[in-house]
Amino acid sequence: MKRRHWSQEEKMAIVLNRSISEVCREHQISQALYYQWRDAFLEGAKAGLRPKRQTETAMWEKKIAEYERLVGTPSLKEGLSSIQVLVEANEVTVTAVCKALEIEHSTYYREVKRSYEVKARSCPRQKILAQEVKRLTTQYPTFGYRRIWALLQRKGYPCNQKTVYRAMKRMNLLQKTIQYGAKRSVGERPAHPTGPNQRLITRGVGLLGGDD
Repeated sequence: MKRRHWSQEEKMAIVLNRSISEVCREHQISQALYYQWRDAFLEGAKAGLRPKRQTETAMWEKKIAEYERLVGTPSLKEGLSSIQVLVEANEVTVTAVCKALEIEHSTYYREVKRSYEVKARSCPRQKILAQEVKRLTTQYPTFGYRRIWALLQRKGYPCNQKTVYRAMKRMNLLQKTIQYGAKRSVGERPAHPTGPNQRLITRGVGLLGGDD
């Protein structure tokens, strides 16, 4: 049998038409070749129907592996601080980073939060704000972070309440919250009787008579 080259369109038309034996007789091909084309077609269909997120994750894992190969194998903190640049630029997803580095999402976010806190403490603007917060808490020792934030707003310091809260917490300047629980009164209620004639109760009953 003379060997012939088939195009992709012809292969799809052959695979999708009629019965296997009829197709093989008409086009003079063996059933083994038919099944080979069918398997290749189904594999391509699976790739097309594969979830987009799964495909993106595999792509980002490949990028992270290439990035680690170029810069070496850094420590966890150094590696996350470097890869965080890619995450912020939307060049890689957090899920792909955690899967490639074999860490949990909580570990990733904890290390990123620590790096942000270190950067915030080293920022000149944050240092000035921390000094002003410390000065106000010394002047008003009973004020909480909300009142300190209000004073900062009056003085023209652009910041939010969470920033003031974190600064005061870092310097151990937060006010302690006093919780008052319900206290049970002791001694006002009569003791529980343990025998007869220990508790006497009188009730006044008025009778209205017609002759009175």
